[in-house]
Amino acid sequence: LLKSLMIDDFIMTIRGLGYKGSNKWLPILEKRANEEIKNAFLEEITAIIEECITYSESADITHDKSGFSYIKPDQNTVMMHFKRMNDCYYLFLRRYTSPGNCIELLELKEKIAKILLYAIYWRVGDSLTDEKFRSDYKNELKLTLRQINQITALLA
Repeated sequence: LLKSLMIDDFIMTIRGLGYKGSNKWLPILEKRANEEIKNAFLEEITAIIEECITYSESADITHDKSGFSYIKPDQNTVMMHFKRMNDCYYLFLRRYTSPGNCIELLELKEKIAKILLYAIYWRVGDSLTDEKFRSDYKNELKLTLRQINQITALLA
């Protein structure tokens, strides 16, 4: 019956033990796992970006004597963002590292590094009002997120 349904490609008989999934299931399961990790990665990066934008909207903007504008966050916020980004990035990297993905992974690393600098609030504006600083901060994060989405869509 299995052979007539061509299911034997996906189920193997193990002598004396029963049945198990054949190796033909592995690419299907691996592709599904890749998509789950990609989606989890994008969701986490998006959540961090949204938190950064929300934080920047209520945080005091510091202006120094040089005319630079920046946010001086609390240490816990910085460490939490760094840890979350580090964890999700390396999980993603381990899953997608392969010779065919090198260019995309390098581009992704560049974008993640930029987001990390924003997530730990190292973004510095030059002679910007508070409103302009917040607007630029938000727009640059949103643009980088769009670029990350485009890059991850190219990964196999």
